[in-house]
Amino acid sequence: MPGRYCVLVGVEDPCESAIVREVLEQAHYRVLVVDDGMQALVAARIEKPDLVILGVALPSLNGFEVCGRLRGDPDLDNLPVIMLTSLNEPCRRIRAEQVGANWFVAAPFDRYELLTTVRTLLERRERQTQLAPFQETVRCLLTALEHRSPEVLRHSRRVARLAANVGRSLFLDEKQVQELMMGALLHDIGMLGLDGNLEDAADRWDHAVIGSQMLCRFRRPDLCAVVRSHHEHLNGTGGPDALTEEDLSLPVRIVAVCNRFDWLTQGASDPQTRSKGLEALQTEVNAGLWDAEIAESLREVVGQFVLLHEAATDSASEHLA
Repeated sequence: MPGRYCVLVGVEDPCESAIVREVLEQAHYRVLVVDDGMQALVAARIEKPDLVILGVALPSLNGFEVCGRLRGDPDLDNLPVIMLTSLNEPCRRIRAEQVGANWFVAAPFDRYELLTTVRTLLERRERQTQLAPFQETVRCLLTALEHRSPEVLRHSRRVARLAANVGRSLFLDEKQVQELMMGALLHDIGMLGLDGNLEDAADRWDHAVIGSQMLCRFRRPDLCAVVRSHHEHLNGTGGPDALTEEDLSLPVRIVAVCNRFDWLTQGASDPQTRSKGLEALQTEVNAGLWDAEIAESLREVVGQFVLLHEAATDSASEHLA
């Protein structure tokens, strides 16, 4: 019995096409077969498959051209595409990556490998589809925050960039970095529930509670922890829950340090202000408020920025001279 996933197969070699179809149907996928590039493009637009397998040398439009056109179609640009070829040449792999293919399989292919790849790409797409409502909600919230206080949104974006760079310097994987950035971007979202001037509410803790309540239904505990606890201190003197070192996760600590640094510098890019901000932050680290390792990573990240700033300044001076 065919399953709920539909796979479009457009492979120029009839024997390879038949094998791919057999492998997929045995695994209970619904399979549509075409042998022409233009037919593959039309079928993708009409049938809306969940995944496409394309041969490189299809007539009318080759597989690379079909993939490129799919990536240019707003309704199909996230459709998983596997390129299948009888020639395992580096130039073809590079070309497949350039046009946006998700995977490249050389024939003769291993059946288990093909099925594993198909399943992995379909699961990844389903996860992305599930994330779409959350991402749309985030866009709405950030739009509201921008109208309520453009400076708070600018601050949140700066903290998100700093947190991502610090996270990468601490060897977080990209999935963790993306979740860290999202938490940093939303860390002050609870300010939408406050009255008065939001810039004056930066040190109040009630917005952290409101923000975590706004986001708790999305079942993203790491993100909610960042939103609720970014004003906590390692020594238990922060809020809103007076948590201590052992209660604070790495993402919370990163965002807390980056948030504090941006508050100290107000987003200034000049080396002198940033240096003073780092000195003030270190004083608070010594007092037991912030994580020393994260503060040091932030210092390295900021140092790299300062070097780039100085290099750009020197270049501009030379140009003027």
